[in-house]
Amino acid sequence: MRRAAAVLIVVMSIAALSAQSKPAAPGRADHTGDEAALQKLNAALVDALSSGNFKQAGALWDEDGTYYSVDGDKVTGPAQITGALSEALEGVHLALTVNSVHWASADVAIIQGAWQVSGGDSQGNSGLVMSVARRVGPDWKFVEVRPWVPGQ
Repeated sequence: MRRAAAVLIVVMSIAALSAQSKPAAPGRADHTGDEAALQKLNAALVDALSSGNFKQAGALWDEDGTYYSVDGDKVTGPAQITGALSEALEGVHLALTVNSVHWASADVAIIQGAWQVSGGDSQGNSGLVMSVARRVGPDWKFVEVRPWVPGQ
């Protein structure tokens, strides 16, 4: 049942990101393929964290990538991010909903959304998230991820 719930969360997250895709306006770049790659990046993060594979989750960050905890602690680099995620999210299942994607350039996307965790000591915690992702070769990696709880 947990696996089914995790799959449902990933599918819903991907569907939410898909809903953000609109045909390119004249003179604007078409990011449809890039948004599909960002869907995969977010789905890979949800899957890795929900399955407890923190090394795989940390590998989704760029070499100089940064993660800020909900408490505001800054962690840089995939190895340190792996450790921070494993400490904070052991036994937790994550759901992400993407609300919008803004393009800073052809190779840099700013992703805004919401998160919710269940399980572990974090039952029912939720908030917002802002992520910056950068194209690294053929792949996309997180440059910065900042989850927060409004009003906190």
